[in-house]
Amino acid sequence: MKRITEANLILKKDWDYTLLSTKLENKYEENVNMHFVMTRVSRGVYAVSGNLTIAADYANEKIMISLDILRRPNNGYEYKPSPLKFPKHDFVTFFNTVYKQVFMKEFQNCSNFPVFEGEFDAKKWAKKGTFYHFENCDPGREAAYPNHMNPGVYKLIILIEGDPLVNIKITLDFSIFSKLDF
Repeated sequence: MKRITEANLILKKDWDYTLLSTKLENKYEENVNMHFVMTRVSRGVYAVSGNLTIAADYANEKIMISLDILRRPNNGYEYKPSPLKFPKHDFVTFFNTVYKQVFMKEFQNCSNFPVFEGEFDAKKWAKKGTFYHFENCDPGREAAYPNHMNPGVYKLIILIEGDPLVNIKITLDFSIFSKLDF
């Protein structure tokens, strides 16, 4: 039997997740066309595949991105705000912080999403005609997420809004469960 110490609880991620559903709402597909599907990789493991085409030039525009995680406790019916969120910021700030620190490593092996050192260059990555493809991406297995999250059902909501007209809402529902190995 493994002895639980403060050190191994803090330093080791004690949870895993199962993706339950995905939803995409895109009001202006003529400017940013995005499609994705949830695919089963193995028993209880799902990933996301799809593409993103940028049909308008967003390199110099103010696109705002927010990220919010809601939690529905076990046996609960209502989602409640969790402390995990990224308030509405311009997309360059989002890519230099949340994307770079949490998601970039996850997507570099399953997509042609931006991989960069230093600062995010919107002129390079968000120009008209840019096409991104992602195949069996499973963000979250090795990402820089908290070491502890309470079990329950969670909803990740990503809002992307701006001008030229873009209004995208991505919703991912997932179940978090404990994986402590006593």
